[in-house]
Amino acid sequence: MRMTQADVDAYLARQSKPNGRADLPPRELREREIQEAIASYLKSFGHACKFTVARMDKPTTTTPGQPDFIGVLRGVSFAMEVKRPGCKETREQAGELLMWQLAGSKVSVVHSVAEAVEFIVTQVLKQ
Repeated sequence: MRMTQADVDAYLARQSKPNGRADLPPRELREREIQEAIASYLKSFGHACKFTVARMDKPTTTTPGQPDFIGVLRGVSFAMEVKRPGCKETREQAGELLMWQLAGSKVSVVHSVAEAVEFIVTQVLKQ
């Protein structure tokens, strides 16, 4: 199949737009992508931060509602639940976060990397 110059121009215009389509807005990050970015941020603290991340790609034996991130940063324990923008935590997740909070951890539900950084800086590092 031969493409005309108009076909090439239309193709290039689609490729320069988010999602390759001019009529779609940029896609939102998936929860896993947000988690990966937050994990990179936490790793930047080196040995001062130890954390675990809940796996979403394999079955686990953790408690239902277990927070996505559980860790300690400079002696302060924290738990974070990551949600896509506009989404809320489940009842089980809210219960688990409350349990961690009652145990003395700093807890938060975050919808972006920016919210996670704000939580870490204002709540965890302020101790």
